[in-house]
Amino acid sequence: MKKTLSLLVIICCLTATKILAQRANLDREYFKTSYVDLPKIPIVDDSKRTFTSSSRNIFLEGFSRVAKNGTLDFRFNFHGTEIGEVDIKKNKHEDKDKEGNVLKTTYTYDVICSYSSSATVSISNSDSGENSSFTLTEDDNYASTGHKTYSKASAFYNNNRYSIRDKYRNKHRNSM
Repeated sequence: MKKTLSLLVIICCLTATKILAQRANLDREYFKTSYVDLPKIPIVDDSKRTFTSSSRNIFLEGFSRVAKNGTLDFRFNFHGTEIGEVDIKKNKHEDKDKEGNVLKTTYTYDVICSYSSSATVSISNSDSGENSSFTLTEDDNYASTGHKTYSKASAFYNNNRYSIRDKYRNKHRNSM
């Protein structure tokens, strides 16, 4: 009786350890990181934590914007958006039967163009006398697809080129 009871206790213990055992999830988990370069000479005086800027879209956490004579001065100069070479590409579409014979051939025309913007950001620190300047660039490609004729593709681009350029100019400026 004692042997059966001890055997039963051992089986229960082994089963319990198997049931309660923890398992490690070794799947790879990815997470986004970002880094900040801290200044070598930080501005710790609260009265000097001010900035001026030529752009309303520049905000600096922990600093307050003043009209003039800020400790930090940001100058944003947008140089505009340039239009690259405009190309109208001809695409051939063939309808085939089960044997591979061409039943019908049609063509579509796509307008392809590139847009490039540049800007300069200058930062001046009146407290330490440091000055920095950065050049920023943004590039995008535009593609209008599926026009039935070359002239329709060309007319579409000519009628809409300024609104397309303005769209990319605003996108690039906001991104910068």
